[in-house]
Amino acid sequence: MTMPTGQSSYGQPSWYDGSRLASWIARVGASIVDLLILVAVAVPFVILGVATADEAGNTSPGVFLLIYLAPLGFAVYQLVRQGRTGQTIGKRVVNIRALRERDGLPMGAGLSIARAILHIVDQLPLYLGYLWPLWDSKKQTFADKLVGTVVVKD
Repeated sequence: MTMPTGQSSYGQPSWYDGSRLASWIARVGASIVDLLILVAVAVPFVILGVATADEAGNTSPGVFLLIYLAPLGFAVYQLVRQGRTGQTIGKRVVNIRALRERDGLPMGAGLSIARAILHIVDQLPLYLGYLWPLWDSKKQTFADKLVGTVVVKD
């Protein structure tokens, strides 16, 4: 990966090259990999909950918490990882990175978590924000635009 070096004479960061932008298919592929891993993390805890349920179908509070906390913990891990490296596990598999547009550096954990929360905006107008990269010149979702990130090929 090329490290950022400042601004070009045309206002684009000199690290930025439009040909490096990740395709929509690569972004979807990374999301699918991340989702499959999240399901793989959650399923054993759901099975544990079913296996330990009483006759009425109730699980103990501890198991109930595990069913929710394990996938949540993994999701937070993924976002912190993305903040530090630009990549979730899925992004690493498909060789793409989410970086700050202004300087090409990883966005940090806080901005990564904010970006994930702001994906709600991508869902509001009939999921249009998730399709936006198909025709946007910077291939950004609405959340990317709000936090100033781009997704590039690694």
